Amino acid sequence: MVSVVQRGNKLSLRGTIDKKQYTYATGKEANAVNRRWLEKNKEREFIKLHEKKHRERSGATFKDYGRMVIENTSSRRNGFSQDESMKKLERLNEVFGDMLVEHIKASDILRWQNRMLQRVTPKTVKNYRSVLASIFKMAYADGIIDRNPLDFVEVPRQPKREIETYTIEEVRKIIRACEEPFRNFVQLMFFTGMRPGEMIALRWSDISFETETIIVQRRRREGVVDVTKSKKKRVIDMLPQAKEALMRQRRHTGLAKDVFLTQHGVPYQESETLRRQFKTAVKRAGVKELRMYDMRHTFITIMAQSGMPESWIIQQVGHSKIDITYEHYMGRVKVDTSRVKNIAI
Repeated sequence: MVSVVQRGNKLSLRGTIDKKQYTYATGKEANAVNRRWLEKNKEREFIKLHEKKHRERSGATFKDYGRMVIENTSSRRNGFSQDESMKKLERLNEVFGDMLVEHIKASDILRWQNRMLQRVTPKTVKNYRSVLASIFKMAYADGIIDRNPLDFVEVPRQPKREIETYTIEEVRKIIRACEEPFRNFVQLMFFTGMRPGEMIALRWSDISFETETIIVQRRRREGVVDVTKSKKKRVIDMLPQAKEALMRQRRHTGLAKDVFLTQHGVPYQESETLRRQFKTAVKRAGVKELRMYDMRHTFITIMAQSGMPESWIIQQVGHSKIDITYEHYMGRVKVDTSRVKNIAI
């Protein structure tokens, strides 16, 4: 006996063959017209879906099917992201590689996820889950699986990290502890809020001293140049401290295409070398050691403390909403409470 069942806003067919129950998605919207048509043709359609399902389930392993999916969806990613997805797939193959796609259960994924969380952060697990999601989504569309096992495994929660930033006095100490041209890099990052990858991809053609603006339109990661994280170009204001740093830097690389070059006169391919220099400068300055990326957090916090408009801050750092800025980037903003003392009550 075959019955028409509703799953979400779609209709499926459920029936039994050889004492085993099967449920197949029809892809049809759950409306009166489709339901009447399926009720009339349910036995024939169920057999067609059953034969199609077992014809397509040709024993594809996760390793082979996963590679096919990631390669065929490469147009959705830039070169760097595609390489990262393939690397994640290779790691996932260590667990799921030889399993048939249709045999992977939610409990298998949960077991893998729990083991991962013993070694890496929830954010890293989420990145791996995105690869799994692409594969299982395609497997469902191809009729290889009846439901996505990933849907039944809760996404791990990322504990909120207390944002730490430098004070303006610590910023001064760090800048003074740096030698040129690295000093110019540090000062520019502290007073633009740009990401490290955006900094090393910055070109002199992006900079206008006349209008005192900087165009941020690309980033460089592991030698690959692509669009910014937000996938949008933004024009930011050149604060006086940023202009000062760029004017000094012009003496070092003003005739080159890129603003920041290595000691060998070539563009930085990644920011690891700069991170090491920053760590050394922080120790020399005698201040607490934070990540180089926290210079961006510091910029946001100092600008907020200085009374800069929220809309201006999110434009500078390339966010789409202020709540992203507050939740992920802003440290403790100190306010002048003395303004309150003269309020009459």
